Amino acid sequence: MLNLLLAGALVAFIHLGTMAVVGSALGAQLLSVAFGAGPTLWRTPRFHLRALPIGGAVRFLHSVDDPVPEGAEHRALDRRPLLAQLATLLSGCAVLLALAVGLLGAGGIAAFLALPAQLFGGAISPFGDAQALLHQAAVGVQAAPFSAVLGVVAAKVAALNLLPLQLLNGGAALAVLGRRLGVAGLWPAAATHALFCVWAALALAWFLALGTYVISA
Repeated sequence: MLNLLLAGALVAFIHLGTMAVVGSALGAQLLSVAFGAGPTLWRTPRFHLRALPIGGAVRFLHSVDDPVPEGAEHRALDRRPLLAQLATLLSGCAVLLALAVGLLGAGGIAAFLALPAQLFGGAISPFGDAQALLHQAAVGVQAAPFSAVLGVVAAKVAALNLLPLQLLNGGAALAVLGRRLGVAGLWPAAATHALFCVWAALALAWFLALGTYVISA
């Protein structure tokens, strides 16, 4: 279990750190990077370290969400060239997939491609298929070396964040494309709400599955 926690924390650091470095290098103004979730343990004006080593967030200056100082409009992420925006949003996932392939070879690609079916299949059957997947993962973590655990976690996190859902890199990249192509206005608000409900349902189903597995273990 320690290997899994360490791998998750390292993957989150790589994912978020890559986005922060790439976005800054491409001219966007970095506002903050938060590593983990839950209460803040340590902070500086730009960097926050939180209690739970799960996920995190990177915030760049954005002209829709933030007050933009006069003359700094070009530093807002949404005002950068299209390729710069997409590179920033997708760089973390790209580096994680490269890491998975470097550590596992073709197995890294297989782990990456398997994530959507596992995620949705387990959510549909939280007390059946999800339990089998969790058991398989638990056995694998205990038997595998840290490098293999890190490779699988990197592949899964990369695939998860590329899904076209809110709060994920894939959804943010699609929103950028929609705005740049001028078709964002064709996307109804109801569809955004529906996608959020899908994301919430997935999270709830896997929370139930994990709780059930821990109790029955």
